[in-house]
Amino acid sequence: MNSNYRIGIDVGGSHFSASVIAYDAQTPNIISSATQGIDSKQSASSFVQSFTQFINEAKQDDCELDSIGIAFPGPFNYADGICQIYGVGGKFSNLFGLNLKAALQQKLWPNLSIYFANDAHCFALGCHQNLQLKNERAIYITLGTGFGSAFMENGHLIHADERIPDGGAFYYIPFAKGIADEYFSTRWFLQEAINSKNQSFDSVKDIVMNHTELAEILFAKFCNNFTDFMMPWLKEFNCEQLIIGGNIAKANNLFSAQLNQTLQKNGLQTKVVFVSETENMIMVGAACMADEESYSNNFPTNQFSASFFDQQLTFAKKNNQSLFPFEALPNVSHTIFPVNKVKGGILENGFISLAKKISSHSIVKMDGYFGVLWEEVRKKLELAFNELGIETHWYCMDSCLKEEIQLRNQMAASLNGDDPKFGKNYVETIDDYFDKEKILALQPDKAFNLCIIYGTGASLANVEAPIIYIDVPKNEIQ
Repeated sequence: MNSNYRIGIDVGGSHFSASVIAYDAQTPNIISSATQGIDSKQSASSFVQSFTQFINEAKQDDCELDSIGIAFPGPFNYADGICQIYGVGGKFSNLFGLNLKAALQQKLWPNLSIYFANDAHCFALGCHQNLQLKNERAIYITLGTGFGSAFMENGHLIHADERIPDGGAFYYIPFAKGIADEYFSTRWFLQEAINSKNQSFDSVKDIVMNHTELAEILFAKFCNNFTDFMMPWLKEFNCEQLIIGGNIAKANNLFSAQLNQTLQKNGLQTKVVFVSETENMIMVGAACMADEESYSNNFPTNQFSASFFDQQLTFAKKNNQSLFPFEALPNVSHTIFPVNKVKGGILENGFISLAKKISSHSIVKMDGYFGVLWEEVRKKLELAFNELGIETHWYCMDSCLKEEIQLRNQMAASLNGDDPKFGKNYVETIDDYFDKEKILALQPDKAFNLCIIYGTGASLANVEAPIIYIDVPKNEIQ
């Protein structure tokens, strides 16, 4: 990693935190830091404005920045920078579907590269860099408002492996009478405190600082649950280091001895490391992954939509046939591109002409064939809008798709079990692939000058707007 300056940002439910970070001989050094409170329920336009203002203020005037890494809560299409947060108490709900990366790039300085990742993944990368950890197998846990997790082996994040849960995440796995996230987060402590004392408490910190006896009881019970849950995974992964961060980790004096003793009794040699400066680690990790090489090494192509990766165009066309021409070819004995004359002025060519047509509207729905490379279309059309001096904001229709497990269950009857070669046609319509509640939640902010809802199925969006259809020439898909 070359010596340079980057900004690492952690976006929480109540604040932005940013650090300008210098890299020298691959050792990150925090130059300056800033924090600002936010209203996670504010409008999309207000959020984008306050976020860009915060980034500009956090930037050091004498530091030439080439990239920004942002740790953002999920669900989120991290590769393309699209917010998919929905139904989590209203936090960031007004950003649902918004291509936040594109919105920020329009307002920040030219040629800036922006990378997004999950905060737990950034925590892992930051710890690995800042603590100079070796390339052993390690599990990283954040215990706070949620139960975050990440896995690293040979110095890189891993996301898919038979030794780890699907997606490398623990939070959704069934445990006791619910799921892991309900037992290994601040919510569990506060609810258990109510059950024990029949009174509410402001925070886990309040319990630890002012109710010592109750804190000891809660953390002992928490540790029993935590070891019961973690031990099978530690064994399966043959975990050499367990790194724990988050606000709950700050009270590790109440459960670290019990945790280590339990692991040893069960024959585990896993070394447990507690990290108190979790947010700093997240910001360092966010900056660490903010270059193409690091991002592709830690977030491989099969984890994200192909649109993020430059090499996608290598696979977009697999034959040597010429592209469909806009104008007729010279007279030849045979042409694979038949020609019919049409009245002048009906056909236009290029993204600039399309941008001019769109610019007279405030909202447009851009639907099309599922084989369209949507992010490529979006990027080229945005360049055309930039040339015309028009600011655009993009909302991705893919955010409204049903979850994969829902779609699998929905189509199960047509797949013939384990032998889908002899299944039967799935006869439902395109709207059956989308979540109706999410469609209602996708509402472009009217304060933006021009909003474009893009992606296959965009015509289903619950807004009145003209529809543009993007297609792929038949010869390109046969």
